[in-house]
Amino acid sequence: MQQEFEVQVEWRPYELHPEIPPEGKPLEERSRLGFSRILAMAKEAGLEMSPPPRIANSRLALEATEFANAQGNGGAFHRAVFETYWRRGLNIGQQAVLLQLADEAGLDREALRQALQQGTYREVLERKLGEARKTGANGVPAFVFNDRYLVTGTHPYEVFRNFIAERLLKERDEPRSP
Repeated sequence: MQQEFEVQVEWRPYELHPEIPPEGKPLEERSRLGFSRILAMAKEAGLEMSPPPRIANSRLALEATEFANAQGNGGAFHRAVFETYWRRGLNIGQQAVLLQLADEAGLDREALRQALQQGTYREVLERKLGEARKTGANGVPAFVFNDRYLVTGTHPYEVFRNFIAERLLKERDEPRSP
């Protein structure tokens, strides 16, 4: 989208299942069936994905991402977390996994460990999670355009392309009343 339109993408945290215990929980058959739709869409888009063996509690990963954002490396770390969970099947709720990702993303492993143990980014994360709730987001992925329009769920690229072309670009080009 960024290549086709002049849009800025900002990843924001959202905790889909905060009730999952910190160690995660086994992926049940019912959940595996739900993943089949996601996997089919990923395949259509040319992405390799496989369901992880456990559903992770993402809270620690979200805190670690806030640390990475503060270091100017949030995008790379976010991609590494996504890859680790959806392709490698590792539990992103485990501190050891996140510290390894810090190494891979060029972040200071020890500084991340300290930040996670001290809860340095919990308040920032809570504020951002509150902002997500205010948008009405109730699932993932959720896309907010111009802080006004919410699109939830996975959709073909054309849905977003048409939305941007038909609504956002028209609004941008319309004269504003004084």
